[in-house]
Amino acid sequence: MTWQQVKVKSGDSLALIFSRLGLSPKTLYNIMSLDSKEVSRLKRLQPGQVLNFNIDDNELLGLQYEIDLTRTLTLSKQDDQYIAELTEQALESIVKNTSAIIRDSLFLSAKRAGLSDNLIMQLVAIYGWDIDFALDIREGDAFTVIYEEQYKNGVKVSDGPILAAEFVNRNEPLRAIRYTHADGRTDYYA
Repeated sequence: MTWQQVKVKSGDSLALIFSRLGLSPKTLYNIMSLDSKEVSRLKRLQPGQVLNFNIDDNELLGLQYEIDLTRTLTLSKQDDQYIAELTEQALESIVKNTSAIIRDSLFLSAKRAGLSDNLIMQLVAIYGWDIDFALDIREGDAFTVIYEEQYKNGVKVSDGPILAAEFVNRNEPLRAIRYTHADGRTDYYA
């Protein structure tokens, strides 16, 4: 079984991709006629998304579409009809921590400590009510951050949330711990 990868280009539709691959309009119709919310996502392809096709003699045997990091839509041909299946794969979370003393700017110090732009913005958002990052930061201030990284098949795919942080601003420690309420709402508390 050989799979062919197609990256969606600007202006692409599933019909154009099928045409380029030599697949019939009838095959496209049969797939789009499936009663599935996930299949309807194929109507709204975005540039950069990836589709994997299993084609044998101009016949589509299978199609895989990674909806997001955890969900994949798989279409397979069985007995002259297509079956849609949604599979979910949990990401592996690894807890990391880092600390830094600010020598110049928060951004540069955080970058040297290994934080991504996303995590730096999370840190700023957590302390945005307590610290004016433009005026209050002094050389010698420090921070410690405990955060998650998300992995899929052993490859880092995203930064998870900050779980806890401490920011020492002018010798005053400010602590924050992430808490998720029963209704799913998440906040940080001292």
